[in-house]
Amino acid sequence: MISFSRYRLLVCAGALALGISTVATGSAAAASPYSVLQINICNSGHTECYTGEATARAGDLIKARSPSVVTVNEMCASDGEPIRERTGYAGVFTQSGSQTCTNGSAYGNALLFPAGTSVGMPFQFTYDANPAYAKGDDPPEVERRTLTCAPAAGITACVTHLSDDPSFKSDQAAEMEGVVGKYASAGPTLLGGDWNMTHGGDPDDAQDYVPTGMFRKGDGDVQHVMASSAHFGFTSTRVMVPDDDWTNHPGLQVYLTR
Repeated sequence: MISFSRYRLLVCAGALALGISTVATGSAAAASPYSVLQINICNSGHTECYTGEATARAGDLIKARSPSVVTVNEMCASDGEPIRERTGYAGVFTQSGSQTCTNGSAYGNALLFPAGTSVGMPFQFTYDANPAYAKGDDPPEVERRTLTCAPAAGITACVTHLSDDPSFKSDQAAEMEGVVGKYASAGPTLLGGDWNMTHGGDPDDAQDYVPTGMFRKGDGDVQHVMASSAHFGFTSTRVMVPDDDWTNHPGLQVYLTR
């Protein structure tokens, strides 16, 4: 496993496992509570929603909610260690193309799990449909939207952030549906992410991209969580009250049984 202290040296190599140690597994014989917390923390520094407060506030939210897994969008690699110190949660971070945050750290998505969770080798899929948004001059940085999945404690957990460009997001959603659907057909699978489309949206309806054998729950806006129907049951959702001092994307927590 790669420690946070070595992270910045190795992040460009691709998907990395962060700070995971011992194994903790539960009984598969009886249904037990399980929840997914999806948050877009808007922490790159490149957009208007950046406040500089996201790392601490996301850590506070994770600590208060105690989810089974956290799916995070618009995160900096440098956020990982402060969040781990605050909550004990750590896991997998993957960079989105070659883009970095304004602090020089890699920018991308993450899957975070409670301390002691065993996390396997992640798989990162870069969407074929991808606008090349160049940022910076020497050399130019390009954001490429991705899907990352990793095995953890008997499930496959996935995170994605789809483009807000209408010319690309529906094609990315179709690619997401195909990749995640294959995982779901093989075993317990979850996905959380900012899809930049809503349930019932026109022309892009989030429900149209739910794979066979999975169900979707959302926040009434662009964030969604999916789970494999054969392995998870739905209990309820909880949406964080919008709090503009650190993100413009209210957190979505979906409560399940496993």
